[in-house]
Amino acid sequence: MSQKDKTFPRQVVISPGYGAGLVSWWGEGEKGEDPYDLAESAELIECVEKGLTEDETLAFLIEKGWDAEYINELYWGGWENAVVVTVDGPYKINEYDGLESIESKSGTEWRD
Repeated sequence: MSQKDKTFPRQVVISPGYGAGLVSWWGEGEKGEDPYDLAESAELIECVEKGLTEDETLAFLIEKGWDAEYINELYWGGWENAVVVTVDGPYKINEYDGLESIESKSGTEWRD
């Protein structure tokens, strides 16, 4: 699901609109899922690039074998604003009032 084992650059899904974050609001799931793995998911990136709605995205993910109960528990409120960004090195996703942005390495909490 994740591009974590790949080198940079990588693509990441974020929601830059105020009111509802994606990755920052997904948190760690019951099974220990890393929200960054979701943000780097090839399937979610494909959905954003195709411009799929929330309902179309959920149907697509179920078709791809994702667990329906799991994806229905995720918060999708920021999906309509989701974009794909490319990162060239370690990064973190910042969130303020639902607005997500990518910050390049210059601190301590980074995704390698």
